[in-house]
Amino acid sequence: MTSRAVVFGAGMAGLLAARVLTERYDQVTLVERDVLSGGPRKGVPQGRHPHQLFTRGQQLLADLFPGIIEELITAGAVPFQPSLQGHLVIEDQPWHRVPMPHDNLAASRPLLEDQLRRRVLDLPGVRLLDGTDAVAPVISNGRVIAARVGRDQRLSADLVVDALGRAGRATTWLADNGYRPPRTDKLALSVVYASCHFRLPADPFAGDEMVLIAPTSARPCGLVLARIDRDEWILTLASYGAAPPTDLGEFLDYAERLAPEHMQVVRTAQRVGQIRRHRFPHTVRRRYECLRTLPRGMIAIGDAVCVSNPLYAQGMTTAALHAHALRRCLRADAGTECLERRYFAAAAQTCNTRWKLQTTNDLIFLPGRQTPLTYATTTYLRRLATAAAQHPECATAYLRVLHAIDHPYALLKPALLRRALFPGPSRPTASHVRSPA
Repeated sequence: MTSRAVVFGAGMAGLLAARVLTERYDQVTLVERDVLSGGPRKGVPQGRHPHQLFTRGQQLLADLFPGIIEELITAGAVPFQPSLQGHLVIEDQPWHRVPMPHDNLAASRPLLEDQLRRRVLDLPGVRLLDGTDAVAPVISNGRVIAARVGRDQRLSADLVVDALGRAGRATTWLADNGYRPPRTDKLALSVVYASCHFRLPADPFAGDEMVLIAPTSARPCGLVLARIDRDEWILTLASYGAAPPTDLGEFLDYAERLAPEHMQVVRTAQRVGQIRRHRFPHTVRRRYECLRTLPRGMIAIGDAVCVSNPLYAQGMTTAALHAHALRRCLRADAGTECLERRYFAAAAQTCNTRWKLQTTNDLIFLPGRQTPLTYATTTYLRRLATAAAQHPECATAYLRVLHAIDHPYALLKPALLRRALFPGPSRPTASHVRSPA
């Protein structure tokens, strides 16, 4: 009997899900509203802004698609070590440059998606319906039997995956079929960022491939300047609350107040396209793992489950971790039996502590929202970030957690606690960093 899976959404999460599902299902259909012809998708308003696939996400990608890293480099991605080839200023302190186990890739999201889509569509049993709306799964007697797409089309399905990103609809589908929707955790942030692409000369910053000036509680705005796709660079300004400017002169003046030593090169560079601004209103986590009753054959993945602050750049890595969790569940002895419950529990495990740390850190920028516990946590994280400017082991530990190599509990090792809570003499701070306001 032919087994069929339908994936709603052909972005990063949908492509990774489709790749994993080919190991268990005979036919996998990707349904995508956008017409896919390469380049940024209309359904991804943040597609022209920076994206980062951190080390663990990149490892999982290489495991699912052998040879994909080399193919991405051939297509224009640039391998680099952000911890060695990055000018990182956190809590207004320039961090120690420390080695990491693997290179990362400087690449745009369209480049990543285009290469992954090509590999997925080459797999046997996979087909793509682009330019087609994903409507809803058809649920009968407690299980998915089909998927409704387009105007009147119905696809037979044993499994439907919600990979529709922030606009994920699985909660609505549950309610429409008489199921209790999951509890939703939200944190209003009002993050706004603006990006512009530039073409810079070869090696404009003496080996550095990225500049990061992180926001602080006293200066809730930051900057990223990073290479993407060979000679193209992206400059992004981000702020909690006030929107960065979209006039080019004001945009560069704003950036110069944050990173003056880097803007001379950018001011003389060729601009590629217009300045684009994007608003991110709130983080969202849908707690499917807490539901007692779920229809068989319906799951969600990536941003359809958990949307964190984009300034942490965790979205693609989270999608890869979810895909890995799905793969483990499908390879277990139970196979597809009770898949949705086992998968949602496994997916939650991948982001529980990371979600808590990220949302706790976001409270720095929300006066009056901190509890004694969150205040203690954010104070410790800020002290550890400051210690990373003095002590390489603190920078290494912080970066290994950021790149999802180590569990966040690794930040509580006694040696790190001592460095954070009993700092030695301070190095000079990055006093040039000041608020654009």
